[in-house]
Amino acid sequence: MRVKPFVPTSKFIVSILAALVVFAAQTGCEGGSDSAISSTGSPSRSEASAGSPGESELASILRDDDVYRRAERLATFLGSEDSPPVAEVKAVLNRYRPEETVADFGLLMRYWAEREPEEASEWSLAVGRTRFRQAAVFTVFETWARTDPNQALLGVQRTAVEPEEISRIAQIALVHGWFTRDRDELEEFIKSRGIGIAQQRAIYAFALSLISADGVDAGIAWAESQPEEPVAFRRAAHQQVMNALALTRIDSAISWCDRICGTRIGRSLRKPIMRTRLRQNHDGAEVLSWISKTPLNEFHSEIDRSLELRMTYGTWANAKPKQAVDWFEVAYAEAEDGRDEQNAAWWLDELIPVHAALVAPEDAKAGLAWVNRIEDETQREKSLIQVVQIWNESDPVGAEAWLEESGLSDEAKTRARRSRTAF
Repeated sequence: MRVKPFVPTSKFIVSILAALVVFAAQTGCEGGSDSAISSTGSPSRSEASAGSPGESELASILRDDDVYRRAERLATFLGSEDSPPVAEVKAVLNRYRPEETVADFGLLMRYWAEREPEEASEWSLAVGRTRFRQAAVFTVFETWARTDPNQALLGVQRTAVEPEEISRIAQIALVHGWFTRDRDELEEFIKSRGIGIAQQRAIYAFALSLISADGVDAGIAWAESQPEEPVAFRRAAHQQVMNALALTRIDSAISWCDRICGTRIGRSLRKPIMRTRLRQNHDGAEVLSWISKTPLNEFHSEIDRSLELRMTYGTWANAKPKQAVDWFEVAYAEAEDGRDEQNAAWWLDELIPVHAALVAPEDAKAGLAWVNRIEDETQREKSLIQVVQIWNESDPVGAEAWLEESGLSDEAKTRARRSRTAF
């Protein structure tokens, strides 16, 4: 198949790389005061020295000290009829340049992959550039899949011996490239795969590609258009489209969830939204309130709802412990005093086991005091054991003394004496 001309800018690739967080934009230098032509018209340092005798055009471009202009010049040159020989590009990729940016590397890597995909893939896996390795793998397999997805698939299969994150990126890149080439053929391939991690990743990558190319409504429509059988694929399509929306279009994810999370197929789809909202610094209390107001019939059970509330509070506290702990103590006191009649206290009670474990490292007795508020005997015992385990890590003598007087069963005491990893 004829190699498509090099495209210097691609909204699709940029958005996908950003969404997947495949690599961090590391730059060796930033444009300084001489990084562009000044108001007097004087050229920058790099432009003044460009075109030295015997220097190639590629070498001249890569010496430009303005990172933005360098990327523009490089993209234009690589896409021109006078583009450099592949051997020179490979030599540049093999040579460490501290000022090299992700943009430089990505453009050069794509140029090589368009011409020698198998060799480029082997290089990205075996050598690569340490700080750009994930970018190299993504670029190579995405480019290869655009021209020959079957051969690219064989290449991806060889990544099974690589670290898990490298294999995952190669699989996702394959889907993105194949989507651009022939989305119908790709969808047929994905559906032919057995249910498992590989298929889940492929559906997720397909959803990201579809949403990026055709918009949110197209992604949702695709999931909802899947036939009732096989139900496993229909469920996976909903799950992965929701994951993709949560990552890239959180408002749309919330809106879709409000519409379908109460249905049989939509249960459990709230979790990726919760995690993403907290990662994106949405107010943790607001996220908890959103979950608490969800009708019980939208969960598998009361236990499932409790677990989701606790998971949300724990996730928030893991990122911002002081903010979460302070909020809970104020909110609980207000609810207990009746000053917050609109905020039903029941869901705050569900958070007590998590809160007790959060305060226990600093004050185990305060943690125990919170546990004593738990009405369910089974949950109260489990939380007591957890707090004592935490206490035992910093003050084993004090923890043991309390344990002996606790009235817990011998079995519970034995469990409390174990490390938390064994519980």
